[in-house]
Amino acid sequence: YLRLSLWPDPLAVDYYDWPIARSIGAVWPQGLLVLGLVCASVWALLRRHWLGFLGAWFFMILAPTSSVLVMPVEVATERRMYLPLVSLILPAVLAADRAVRALFANLAAGPGFERLARLALVGGTALSLGILSHARNISYQNQVLFWLDAVAKRPRNARARNNLGLALFKVGRYEDALAQFQQALEDNQAIPRPPVESSIHNNIGIVHSRVGNREEAEARYRKAIEIYPYQLHALNNLGCILYEQGKYAEAFERFQAAHAIEPGHPKVRINLGRVFAKTGRLPEADRIFLDLFRSGENPAARLVYGTILVDAGRVDESLGHLRKAIEGDPEQLDARFELAKALAHLGRLDAAVQEGEQALQRFPEYAPLLNLLGACCHAKGDSDRAMEHYREALRVRPGHVRTHANLATLFHSQGKTAEALKEYREALRLKPDWPALQDLVARILAADPDASIRDGAAAVALAEKACASEDPPPGFLDTLAAAYAEAGRFEDAVRAGERAVEAAKAANQTALSAEIRARLEGYRKGMPFRAPVEGSSSRPEGFKLLE
Repeated sequence: YLRLSLWPDPLAVDYYDWPIARSIGAVWPQGLLVLGLVCASVWALLRRHWLGFLGAWFFMILAPTSSVLVMPVEVATERRMYLPLVSLILPAVLAADRAVRALFANLAAGPGFERLARLALVGGTALSLGILSHARNISYQNQVLFWLDAVAKRPRNARARNNLGLALFKVGRYEDALAQFQQALEDNQAIPRPPVESSIHNNIGIVHSRVGNREEAEARYRKAIEIYPYQLHALNNLGCILYEQGKYAEAFERFQAAHAIEPGHPKVRINLGRVFAKTGRLPEADRIFLDLFRSGENPAARLVYGTILVDAGRVDESLGHLRKAIEGDPEQLDARFELAKALAHLGRLDAAVQEGEQALQRFPEYAPLLNLLGACCHAKGDSDRAMEHYREALRVRPGHVRTHANLATLFHSQGKTAEALKEYREALRLKPDWPALQDLVARILAADPDASIRDGAAAVALAEKACASEDPPPGFLDTLAAAYAEAGRFEDAVRAGERAVEAAKAANQTALSAEIRARLEGYRKGMPFRAPVEGSSSRPEGFKLLE
């Protein structure tokens, strides 16, 4: 501190790697110097000397944070000297003034020369410090430069490297971020501190999650929690990974643990609300989000809650929350997309298209939005405009699975079954575990009027995958029966058809039950099902065009 008071360079923002003295013997020379200064200050203060007041000012302001209540994570930090520095600057200025007076008294120079010397001394000092300040301010231009400077000043500082990695991650430099995190782990071994090591593993997990490597991300989050169980961000991030995997019970446990650490954390509360909604505990989700809104406006919470309400069928109620999300953050693309989707679900297709087109002006290359606009135009009967949006969505993002599926549906509605199958199969390649799409393609292969399209064996394989769940929908069982019939397995077709009739009755789908029963009579006579040419194989339940 004293050295930097005389010449403030180099300055470092973080002294995490500052060596901690484990015994008095390791710092006895510095201790004697400090003790001597303290004794001198007390002696001068008792004698009412002005230097005693300055010494007391220095030690009484500095001691509480540097010697009495030291923060373990900040053993040393430069900002502690901001106020104590006054007690050093004042005597330095007075000493310089006295030295100049003595010098010119001995030289017997005129007052003009003395004023010139004073100006030169003040100007030189101001210029030197100004140059240092300008050089220091360069590192404050952005976070990457800020933490690069910190690492340059303290190369073995694990916390500074961790923060540099985060800064690089935020600007999309993922490989560079991972390199810094790995170096931070190595540096942390010199002064092992579990919270920082845990934070580094969590941040590595965030990078892997962003690039789609979910398995490695999950492993890193678990490692972070193992090292330091109170790592709130790792608990929350692991909960999000588990939520995406459909492991809602374990996700809830992680979110609850994070909530116990910091009950007011907005992201954790939002995620708890998501789990409640997903597990059918909607009143509890309502309570969480309404409490959040009472404590202050939160655009992210409005977006999530609006989406939950859409999924719960409370679409009208969702519109207000989604609009407030947009008001709170006009650049929030997801809220604009969800609002357009909600309007589409309500059948307000013109309003959905208008909202989507406005969002598209801000975000012209967002494939889900282009897909949604295509679906709305398709539902309105504007096939040409729908095709334009679908094509543009696939240009922007060739692997967007729902656009391939919706484009296939458009081809199918136009009677272009071969083109439709090509797009459906591409969607299945991209998302092979999509039961609704498996069922749809199986239905075409089993029942299309065109013999060149039908393929009984392939239809059975897909339909069986679609019905692999414990309680498949009646439409899926109906498709399975049609596939068995096309493959010549009429006994299996009858059994599947009978299951489909029972499932339709249980679901109170009377019309569907009657249709399946009629097809069932054909299977008993050895006759496969053929869909009518117009709308030859309607979309089965579970496949939603507007998603």
